[in-house]
Amino acid sequence: MYQFKAGDKVRQIVHCRDVKEGQISILKKCNFPQCAEGLTTDTHASGCHCNNFWELVEKAEEISNDKPMFKIGDRVKIKQGCSGTSLDEEIVLKANPSGILSAYGKNSTDSLHCSCQNYWELIEEYKSIKINPKKYMKKLSLMLKKLLDKDAQILYKADYINGDLELTEKGKASLMGILFETNKTELVRLAQEELDEAKEK
Repeated sequence: MYQFKAGDKVRQIVHCRDVKEGQISILKKCNFPQCAEGLTTDTHASGCHCNNFWELVEKAEEISNDKPMFKIGDRVKIKQGCSGTSLDEEIVLKANPSGILSAYGKNSTDSLHCSCQNYWELIEEYKSIKINPKKYMKKLSLMLKKLLDKDAQILYKADYINGDLELTEKGKASLMGILFETNKTELVRLAQEELDEAKEK
């Protein structure tokens, strides 16, 4: 027997709840244990979740993958009363403890919330803030100029130190060069001592 899954297109062969006989639906995941892997959602989230009432029309892998309708951070309006939510209540979507996208209303709890996407109407899509690196670095540079003394500013501009006032690789290399030249005589003396000890052995 074929195991239905989310994304399958099915025809309703027996009238069930809000889904009429003959209606074509696309199965969606839900958090009701009795709905197996799919839930017909062309009408309401309370639609049929009895997989023996469905006839396969098209498998999920044969259906083009459209962009998900909702995502975490989207602001939605509740179109129809659903667990823990109220009609017309505006909610920002988040994941429930099982990782399923859900709407938590004023009366919601961890176990009482709405996970039926066809009860939602998108009000505002969540958009992540994009940072312009050049603009950000310019602002950072201006701030550092105010905080750093003149010598530190020179080191920062030359890329010898970073924003945390730590030596960069360039700064470390330059410092090692200075230390070498300054302490070359002492370094040669130590090297000669080691060579002399090696000869005696």
